[in-house]
Amino acid sequence: MKPLSTIITLLLGALVLLTGCVTSEQGITPPEQQTQEPAALPESAVTGVLENGLTYYLYPNEHPENRIFLQLAVDAGAVQEDESQRGIAHFVEHMAFNGTRNFSQQALVDYFESIGMAFGDGVNAFTGFQQTVYILEIPGDDPEILTTTLQVLEDWMNGLSFDPQEVEKERGVIMEEWRLGQNAQGRRADFLLPAVLENSKFARRLPIGIPEVIQGVSAEELTSFYDTWYIPTRMAVSIVGSIEPDTMEDQIITAFQDTWTEEELQAQADSPAQAWKDPVQPPYQGIKSFQWGDPEFPYDIVELYGYQKTPDTQDYPTLARQELLNSLTATALSFRLSEAARSSEPPFLGANFATQQLTRGSNLVSYLAIAQGGDLTRALSALLQETAYLELQGIDQAEFQRAKSRIQADLEAALEQAGRTESGQIVGQFTQHFLTNSPYLGPEKQLQTQLETLASISLGDFNAHASQLLSLEHYRLLLSLSEADPQVDTSQLEALVNQRADLVQTATSLETLDTLIPVPPQAGSIVNEELNQETGILTWELSNGMTVLLRPSTETPGEVLFTALSPGGLSLVSEEDYWTALLAPTLLAESGLADFSYSALETYLADKAISLQPYLGDYFEGLSGTTRNAHLEEFIQLIHLQLSQVRSEPGGIQSILSRLRTNIENRDKDPQTIFSDEINRLFADSHPRGEPLSLETLAMVEPQRALSLFQERFYNPGDFTLIFAGDLTPDQLRPLAETYLASLPPGKDRSENARDLGIRAAADEHSLLYRGIEDKGLMFIAYNQDIPLSRTQQLALEALKETASIRLRKEIREDKSASYGVSVSTGHQPVPYPDTWFTVSTGFEPSRREELFQAITEILAGLAKSGPSSEELTTVRQVLIRGLENQDVENSFWLSQMEQSVRTGSPILTPAQLTDRVQALTAQDIQTLAAEIFDQDTSFSVTLLPEQQKP
Repeated sequence: MKPLSTIITLLLGALVLLTGCVTSEQGITPPEQQTQEPAALPESAVTGVLENGLTYYLYPNEHPENRIFLQLAVDAGAVQEDESQRGIAHFVEHMAFNGTRNFSQQALVDYFESIGMAFGDGVNAFTGFQQTVYILEIPGDDPEILTTTLQVLEDWMNGLSFDPQEVEKERGVIMEEWRLGQNAQGRRADFLLPAVLENSKFARRLPIGIPEVIQGVSAEELTSFYDTWYIPTRMAVSIVGSIEPDTMEDQIITAFQDTWTEEELQAQADSPAQAWKDPVQPPYQGIKSFQWGDPEFPYDIVELYGYQKTPDTQDYPTLARQELLNSLTATALSFRLSEAARSSEPPFLGANFATQQLTRGSNLVSYLAIAQGGDLTRALSALLQETAYLELQGIDQAEFQRAKSRIQADLEAALEQAGRTESGQIVGQFTQHFLTNSPYLGPEKQLQTQLETLASISLGDFNAHASQLLSLEHYRLLLSLSEADPQVDTSQLEALVNQRADLVQTATSLETLDTLIPVPPQAGSIVNEELNQETGILTWELSNGMTVLLRPSTETPGEVLFTALSPGGLSLVSEEDYWTALLAPTLLAESGLADFSYSALETYLADKAISLQPYLGDYFEGLSGTTRNAHLEEFIQLIHLQLSQVRSEPGGIQSILSRLRTNIENRDKDPQTIFSDEINRLFADSHPRGEPLSLETLAMVEPQRALSLFQERFYNPGDFTLIFAGDLTPDQLRPLAETYLASLPPGKDRSENARDLGIRAAADEHSLLYRGIEDKGLMFIAYNQDIPLSRTQQLALEALKETASIRLRKEIREDKSASYGVSVSTGHQPVPYPDTWFTVSTGFEPSRREELFQAITEILAGLAKSGPSSEELTTVRQVLIRGLENQDVENSFWLSQMEQSVRTGSPILTPAQLTDRVQALTAQDIQTLAAEIFDQDTSFSVTLLPEQQKP
């Protein structure tokens, strides 16, 4: 299951989405700001404005190599709509992919797929409150591709077709996109927007729009909005990647200087777009409370929102200073709130404090706590206890340094790799420069400035800032509850906020430690060493039986990726111990290591870029993590402790069990949870191990057994393989491996393999569920076969997935308008038995269930019968081959290849070898595999329909 910290992220998702749109879509520069000088840009950036008013940014960057990233930013979005146009800006964005002056209907998407750029990945767009952005990624090795892509951009600027038939088709797609958001989280977003963004137009302008407009808008109305707002003075083209800026500038001028005729430009001079004034989000005044409840919402949440003004300047150090002070406050509180959540009787499931940009010139200051057992008062009291301490008393030097060290470690890691910042990240910075006139200094200089600014912030600076930021003079109190029509008396909660000074407690000192392993163990040795000249992978066999794989690379400075695995996993655990073993890594996660508490360990690691987590899966147990080269020794020491000195601390285990219980209690309220549980049940054909974690299964957990089960699976290095990829040399790793890895006690002699428990997916079973109050459906179709696949056949499986995805998009989304998108997933697992699966999932309008199911299964049956067409085969090859480009310099590629080899016993292939095999794939290879997989008698499906349709 997801870590508890992830729950916070998921629950914040609705508001993060909303304020994130405002943050990244600050949009239209008000007329009074248009006279400002342009904010700073990197020296190597080439920028200008054509005579027609179009702005452009050009920047050379070779990461990744042979790629060009392009964005077209339109300084207009949902907030430009009037009440009768809600959703039009987003609809126009969709139509950009459905016919232009030079690309009819789906020809534009087909073209990009033919050059290996998949729709939704390298070809995409989004609409926000104040902006619309079109995103393209193309190969940089073909001038004709670049020329064609510039033609696409020009068509988007002033050449959309708005063919009535295509508008009608896309209407259905957008309605299905809208339908996907019709759930408890979507309804919560509808509650949050007007409460948080009160008295402004933003509160009524979710970009997706409303059904009345989506279903009723005409092609003429779309054209009118497009003609009004898509004008050159409100647009910018940003191009970053494998380009020569001066040459590219000439191409920009040639391509776009005549995009609009003189008559069009003259007409635009009197357009309402020229006189547009940005909506203002006023500061909060006074105190207001709001509450919302929903029978499908699984949590009880209390939130506070405040307002912060941002500096009215384009000076980057000044802007960075406020951002860093805000981050320091959030980080200091994160440590404190995590500590409170780890108590044996936690006051909340989780809590969070954050600042997020609300509009240009203002930030939203947010506090959130998820109540335990619905006790909102206790949750808010515990949250305020920590925030009020910073506000009214301030923290000491040790606590300040811990927060500062955490941020510094992250910035230093980013700066070390700044020279490899990807073009896809940089191009977005230029888009923001255009939309908000915000400074961008380039990756290295920006990070260096942040580090210098961070170093200048003192404890006094921090406490003064936190006191002001957390003052809550004017705020909004919001409750999101797990019951319909709640009637909570908020006066007690408001009183808590106003009397928070009474909650401040005496300061406590931090637990600290100086080193992880004070006395190094007696070193072991490396007894065998082999180097694969073709892949550059070094293999060591250690004296205790452990195997180490190392693939050194300096391509990403400082980066070290790691994974470790041992065969067996939960398959070797008895049914009696299953639930305890499943949760053992989670239950022990906050107990610390060796003689150190979790808190002491957390403080020690604050200034180190180290992440390491154990996992216990069905057929393997292991570790996964990352670090920087500078912290390699501490990282290896941590591995040593994870494999030899894990602790069991009763208070920590009790805290986790308490939070798990709260997380489980209302999980069945969410229809999608029931849907997912049914999928898992059918994947295991009702085997007990396919059940969800419930209060009943949680009751089977024996906390006192967690440590011994963990030790049984992890405390034997003899069947562990440790895999490293990244910026480390054999000479660096050798002494550390001998001291901290080869020294691990060998344990009992064992050569284990995962056990086949006979768990197979259900066959020919089709489950209908009736849950949920919204008029929406979800469908999941799975094909499972016990067939072994060679490495080439696994590539054929990937090709089959891409082929199916293209056909399903064209027929289900584009032709039938029956879905916003159809997701295809595949996988293969050779041990303990060969298992190959292919799944399809989608949302839909409930009345079209049978039509959609039949269409999907017929498309797959068609692939089984005839395979891909020659055109599809060419496209799919291109997509797979383009995906393999530049992988030889990616540590993540080599780590996954080595791990796959250990898991399956298959050889490690280079990107060049994989490319050759992809190139050799035939339509017959794909058709043969499809025929083996798409057997209706061995498939199963799960369909979720609204509860009101239950017979």
